[in-house]
Amino acid sequence: MIHSELRLKPARLLQLLSVFTFLFLAGCSGGGSSSGSGSGEVYPAQPGFNEKGSDKKAIEVADKMMEAMGGYDAWQNSRYIAWTFFGQYNIWDKKESLFRHEKGKTVSILAMSKGGGRVFDNGVEETDTVLLYNKLSTAYTHFVSNTYFLFMPYKMKDQGVTLKYRFEAKGPDGKPADVVRLTFDRVGVSPDNMHDVWIDKETHLPVLWAFYGSKEDKDPAFIRKWADYKEFNGMKLALNRDSQMDTLRISHLKVVETVPKDLFLSPTPIDKSKIK
Repeated sequence: MIHSELRLKPARLLQLLSVFTFLFLAGCSGGGSSSGSGSGEVYPAQPGFNEKGSDKKAIEVADKMMEAMGGYDAWQNSRYIAWTFFGQYNIWDKKESLFRHEKGKTVSILAMSKGGGRVFDNGVEETDTVLLYNKLSTAYTHFVSNTYFLFMPYKMKDQGVTLKYRFEAKGPDGKPADVVRLTFDRVGVSPDNMHDVWIDKETHLPVLWAFYGSKEDKDPAFIRKWADYKEFNGMKLALNRDSQMDTLRISHLKVVETVPKDLFLSPTPIDKSKIK
C-alpha cells in the first residue's frame, strides 16, 4: 500500500495529523467516494452545502452546467488525475486522498487523510521536522489552488459553499451567460475568497471566472477564460485559462485508473509520458 510508505515517525505524525486531517476534511469534499455518487441526481450536494442560503436559480444553472459537463458520476468515478499547471506537475489519487506535486526538483507527496507525507529536494528526503512541516503545508496549498483552478465546476456544491445568481451578462465571445457567485463559510485555506462564474446560456459550460481575494472586494483580483474543452473519462475539462500565457494552459492532462507505485512515490520528477 502506498499509504504505509507515507507515514511519518510518531513525533512527526502527531505534529502533522491534526493540521492535515482538518484541512482535508474542511477543504476537499467532493473527492474520492464521497456521498452523492449514484444518487441519480445530476449534481448532488455534498454534506454541508448551504442549500437554504443559495438561490434556486443559481442551483438550477449549476445543475444544467453539470449535465453539460458530463454528469457528476463521471467526476466521482475518476480516480487518478495528472496535469501540469503553472510550471507544476500534479498527480491526484482521489480515492485514496493522495497528492503528488512536482515543482522544479522538489517533489512532495501528501497522504492527506492520514496526516502524513514526504518531501524530496534533488532526490534527497527532508528529515528536519520543522522544514518538513512547512514544505508539506506549502504542498497542500498548491493542492487546493491547483485542483480548484481545474475542477472548480465540480466543487460548486461542496461543504460550506453558497451559490447566488447575480445577473445575465455577455461572455468573452459576446454570447449571453448566467453569472453565479460562490462564497464560502469556514472551509479551505482561504475562506474569505469569492468567485463569479459566467456559464454560457447555450452550451451551459463555464466560460469565464472572476476571482476575489475577499468578499469585501468590489473588483476581482483577476479574470480568467475557461476555454478549449476536451473530454476525459466522460468529464469535460477546460484546458485554457488565458490564450496569451502558456503557463495558464493545462497540459499533460490524463485521467487514468492506475498509476505505477514506483512513479507515484519517485523521489525525483517523473517521465510524464509514462502516465497513460
